[in-house]
Amino acid sequence: MQNLLDDWSFVSVDLEITNVCNSRCAVCPREAITRPVGAMEAERFRRIAEILGECASLVSLSGMGDPLFHPQVFSFCSELRGRGTDVSIALNPASLAGANTLAELVASQPNSIVVSFPSSRKEVFERICPKISYERALQATRSLIRLAKGKAGLAVSGIRTRINPDEEPEFVRFWRSEGVRAEMRVCHGRGGNLARTELYIPAERGLAPQRCGLFSFHSFVTWQGDVLACCHDLTGETRLGNLLEEGREEIARRKTELLRAGMPFDVCTRCDEPLRTCSVPAGPPPADRRARRRFFQKLKNGSG
Repeated sequence: MQNLLDDWSFVSVDLEITNVCNSRCAVCPREAITRPVGAMEAERFRRIAEILGECASLVSLSGMGDPLFHPQVFSFCSELRGRGTDVSIALNPASLAGANTLAELVASQPNSIVVSFPSSRKEVFERICPKISYERALQATRSLIRLAKGKAGLAVSGIRTRINPDEEPEFVRFWRSEGVRAEMRVCHGRGGNLARTELYIPAERGLAPQRCGLFSFHSFVTWQGDVLACCHDLTGETRLGNLLEEGREEIARRKTELLRAGMPFDVCTRCDEPLRTCSVPAGPPPADRRARRRFFQKLKNGSG
């Protein structure tokens, strides 16, 4: 049996505990989802958490839904942390409603909380996030910053689009003045599913269906336990198997075969995700979680 810690397949995992969301952000192609919509049951979660704990995975509660829409999100986060798993949770400020939600979030002890706050410019923010006012989103995020101080790492993530391509220095300064780390990522086409051309222009890189560096060290697990090649697969066409039915080793074997042969999926031919151009890692992954975190931080910093 292969040593779980020598395999890159599940070093980094996006765990989609639900794909339900009502934020309707302009850079999210939710209207194109055709795979089933729902939420992960507690027993399914427990079994998946056990597998990911054995793999020493770095787990992000994220995907095509808002994790705070799951009624057990905080107990799920606490269970992962109880297994020694590093947990990040990605949030939309529209879901940060009420002091109780914020307090429970911090009490569940995620290692890090990432607030997706697309722009520090009011007019850009409200164009991208029409379901919440800039002022209300800023108030909720500031409340979370105060509650999380000294208890959980917190960062703010923005997005560079056609209407704010030069904002990043301003964005970083704004959030630094609030006492938190911030970064902006370039808007990409979410596997060709994003069609809002007023915000996004397809990039030229990474459109050929060849070897995907991101696929080599990152896995996406749906609320049903299916492992898809990518979170941008909105139809389920890239299904590699179910983590609880086929098992981790069989899915890792299938990933290895695809890396050798090249990505055969249609969604890959339309992809301009910057991280797909990363080199496939050589040798085993870092053994401890801190070294793994450093690897991914270096990767992100170099991805542009």
